[in-house]
Amino acid sequence: MSQYPGLCEAEPFSRLAGEALTWLRERLVERRFAAGERVLSAGAASDRLFFIESGAVAVLEQGEESALAELVSPECFPLEALAGEGQVTASFRAVHDTACWTLDAVHLQELAQRSPEFADFRAGRLTSHGLRGRGVPAVYDRVPEADTLESCSGRPVERVLHTDALIAVLKSLQDRDADFAVVVDSSGKAIGGFGFGELLALVLRDQVDLCASIATVMGELPPVYAEDTPTSLVASRLVGSRNDRILVAGSEGGNPMRLIGRPEILARGPVQLGRLAARLEGSASPADLANAAREINAFGRKLVAQEMPAWQVSQVVSILRDRLSRRIIDIEWARAEIPGVDRLAWIVLGSQGRHEQTLVTDQDNGIIFTARPGVAVEELRQAILVMARRVNENLARCGIALCAGGIMAGNPRWCLTLGEWETLFGQWLDRPEPEALLNATIFFDQRPLWGDSGLVRSLGDYLVRRAPASARFLRFLGENARQRRVPIGFFRDFRVDRDAKPPNTLDLKQGALAVFVDVARVYALRLGIAECGTVARLEAVAEAGQFTAKEAAGWIDAFRFLQALRIKGQAEALRVGGTPGHRVDPDDLNDLDRRMLLESLRQAAKLQKRLALDFSLDN
Repeated sequence: MSQYPGLCEAEPFSRLAGEALTWLRERLVERRFAAGERVLSAGAASDRLFFIESGAVAVLEQGEESALAELVSPECFPLEALAGEGQVTASFRAVHDTACWTLDAVHLQELAQRSPEFADFRAGRLTSHGLRGRGVPAVYDRVPEADTLESCSGRPVERVLHTDALIAVLKSLQDRDADFAVVVDSSGKAIGGFGFGELLALVLRDQVDLCASIATVMGELPPVYAEDTPTSLVASRLVGSRNDRILVAGSEGGNPMRLIGRPEILARGPVQLGRLAARLEGSASPADLANAAREINAFGRKLVAQEMPAWQVSQVVSILRDRLSRRIIDIEWARAEIPGVDRLAWIVLGSQGRHEQTLVTDQDNGIIFTARPGVAVEELRQAILVMARRVNENLARCGIALCAGGIMAGNPRWCLTLGEWETLFGQWLDRPEPEALLNATIFFDQRPLWGDSGLVRSLGDYLVRRAPASARFLRFLGENARQRRVPIGFFRDFRVDRDAKPPNTLDLKQGALAVFVDVARVYALRLGIAECGTVARLEAVAEAGQFTAKEAAGWIDAFRFLQALRIKGQAEALRVGGTPGHRVDPDDLNDLDRRMLLESLRQAAKLQKRLALDFSLDN
């Protein structure tokens, strides 16, 4: 390896035995990239690993030009190549003139068999990069349901006119790194399509005239599905057909926006999600439901291990726990037989209300009801509470712990008529005392789970009408959000708690994630925004003109990265039989994740400063 001096001194090659080095020398290929040149594009096959010899490489989100991080020697990328599977989830661009050594994925696997040192390196890197960080495809402009096609990344497609020449179509596909051309007529309607590989094969065999229009060779479009089509449904149809790909249309049923291959659909976790959901629907006893709950937890850990983005894991877990909860309520409601109820809704609050649950959570729920004419409200409440407490107890048996603060539907304080809820919300808004502010952080993040959703909409409408005019309440709520201490030190490094358990860690929940959650809530209440989730709130605030789209995107990325670290840590603790928590030791992270954590914390501090400015909290 004498002609590879820099590489010989870098991990893991500095530890390889002579025989492995000799074998490797014959298979390494040097690649050089000019400053600004694209090295890899998101969605490309992860068929080789790049080791940076000199220079620097920026990590970019798909469709973005701002760098998420910079990689320098001796770092390697993409991580998917180490795993030996999948597509690249981020783009990479040379920052300066950069030299890299590349090794094909097949040789990576063989090297791991030849060299225990390299096998250890590979395993260590995969473990330390157990999450994808910021590599979320740009098609995820909003939080999708995790069991639909919206959770599949796919490959981009290019729209071309039916009159376009073949040579122009080929160039367009190559320039945009697209795999498929959707042919549209003059009105914009999709009338056919052709794959890049198929089109190139015709050209190379000299079977077509390059100046001919694409309409002369286009084929039929693959099946086209809407974004919200369940993945399990598409998978079942693909198994029984000859189609090896599908097109996914826009959310409003427009022209196809991306191509998804059979392997990605059949390999998606949501196929198992459908099976688990079916099992929940068929469960009729507490034992059956408890077993299903254990499967849900195991499935969540599996998704983390498979590197599904954490925000999608949170969605999957929330969806399954929702279905588990609904099934329990169905059983207990049928058992209770409460005739005096006119309307009733079971609401979920806090993180479950925001669809932001992690792998370990407790209950936050309540009930809104109305009584039939002539029925005594207090007597009816007592009958409902008996049912609600059984639901709370069954949820606890299924691993969703009872709320230590008693915020549960089985507590008479939180089993109220619609009028009682409105009165209570009004009192909190009018008198922003500490307890009222604390309750607002839980009860103002609500959504319907079971029953009459119109009751929940009515309560939400009341809040949206009243909150914007409650300036004093909003100021106190904003001050509470600003007072959260983001764990960044004076010199812009981490500020860890040496006395915590474990020591030298920082709290991802209270010191970081809660900042985004709290600030998004304050802005949403001020602007009369009904959205409940943190990401949806930040997006809605940007649409209202309070933030720029770029600012909101940065805060959303930071929030999702922090949530990813939190979920990954919980999954690892559960795997080894430990106690899941919310803390992380920055020294346990690899260099890239450490830098991304620091930047995410800086984004939290930046959001606090923006809040202070907009709400005049320093005056």
